[in-house]
Amino acid sequence: MVKRPRDSGPQVFLAASSSGVFGKKVWSLAPQLQSYDDFPRMPCDVSLQPNQDPSSLSAAHTSRVVTSQSALSHAEYIREIFRFRGVFWVMAGRDVLVRYRYAIFGVAWAVLRPLCVLITFSAIFKGLVAREGPPGAYTSLVLCAAPLWIFFSATVQDSIGFVLRDAGLMNRAYFPRILLIFSGVSVGVVDFIISLGLVVLALYVSGVLYTPHVALLPLAVVWSVLLVGGCALWVSTLNTRYRDVSNVVPFGMHLLLVMSPVGYATSNLPAEYLRFLALNPLVGLLELFRYCLLGSPISGGASTVVIGVLITGVLVLTGYVLFRRMESWINDYA
Repeated sequence: MVKRPRDSGPQVFLAASSSGVFGKKVWSLAPQLQSYDDFPRMPCDVSLQPNQDPSSLSAAHTSRVVTSQSALSHAEYIREIFRFRGVFWVMAGRDVLVRYRYAIFGVAWAVLRPLCVLITFSAIFKGLVAREGPPGAYTSLVLCAAPLWIFFSATVQDSIGFVLRDAGLMNRAYFPRILLIFSGVSVGVVDFIISLGLVVLALYVSGVLYTPHVALLPLAVVWSVLLVGGCALWVSTLNTRYRDVSNVVPFGMHLLLVMSPVGYATSNLPAEYLRFLALNPLVGLLELFRYCLLGSPISGGASTVVIGVLITGVLVLTGYVLFRRMESWINDYA
């Protein structure tokens, strides 16, 4: 394969769409793929040098000719992601299998981790922050927040390696590199949906679930995925260039745990503190989950949710723009 020079002029690559040769080939080999190094070599391993005529390529290649990813417009790039959706499903499926294939408890970890969070907060903080209220109120408070916090913290920390771990695959095949981040986030989404479903079931059986607001729960889930995806875009992209990110992110998670109402209710906080904490989108999101599942009022009103949604939108858009600007450099730093 001819290595593509970075931003050295107009370039085109030979690539097969997910519905074409490569997509079908990967799907047929999916059960035998033990690692990403086993991915078949794509027909895109032919690149044109600047000012080279595309017609000089061998007619044996029946795939599409596309421009370099950095030269695509945003609309073209989104269409490119859709064309390679088959590659995304293969990578996402493999990530899920790799996570649980050699785990003793397997998918049960989606239940054990929220349970460990619940036991920890109940054992240590229940007497400090939950001296008032009916029995079981604090347990329900933490139970509603545990799946979201685990999804956010675990996925954002894992996103440090979403791009770097697949450096070999990026050198062998053409596909939108952003799919690496999407596939990594999808593993956390699977855990999140399982654990959240069990929480809803537990609240329903115990008679605590406030059913009139449950219909809003899918909106909260979509917001959660967008927030985690936006943070993963920032972390994965920056870590390809600045390896200090791998040290900063775990420390930041410790701070966010204190600044996010996972083990306490925001109704106990002074109003001036709440206005500051509302800049953390997890605050509005956790409040929305408790509103959907327990019917508890949202502290600070709708403004807390609106601020969180706006900040999430900014994270997603800026993370996407940052990734597009650095995408052509990723192979150099990975």
